[in-house]
Amino acid sequence: MRKFKLLALALIIGTTSAFALSKNSTDATRNQLRNQDINVLNTSDFIIEKEPNVKLTFTVNSNSDIVVLAVNSKNSDVLNFVRENLNGKKIEVSDFKTDGGEKVTITFSVNSESKIVVLSVDSKNSDILNYVRQNLNGKKI
Repeated sequence: MRKFKLLALALIIGTTSAFALSKNSTDATRNQLRNQDINVLNTSDFIIEKEPNVKLTFTVNSNSDIVVLAVNSKNSDVLNFVRENLNGKKIEVSDFKTDGGEKVTITFSVNSESKIVVLSVDSKNSDILNYVRQNLNGKKI
């Protein structure tokens, strides 16, 4: 009976110390993560956007020309870029319904360096995605 009590006491002490240890290590881990987050925030160079979340909608006509339907920006630099570099440009697209049958919407921002940062493209067509990657993303306005 005495051995049983001693074993039970050892088990209780061991269990409570294990829980106490895990709580402290969790708090220590949280503090380490918090300190890392603060360090990241203090040292990161955030890109300030000149023009956030511009939506550009276009289609491709039967001549394989890009036809811009809408741009929700009043920034003249953005509008001129779209006019000069996208509208009327040729694009080779396979499996795409031309003449307004299929529309593509691109959402992008312009960062502080006046470069386009594409946020999303609502097309699964690989030709469209490649065109956007090569001719839009990272281009300077």
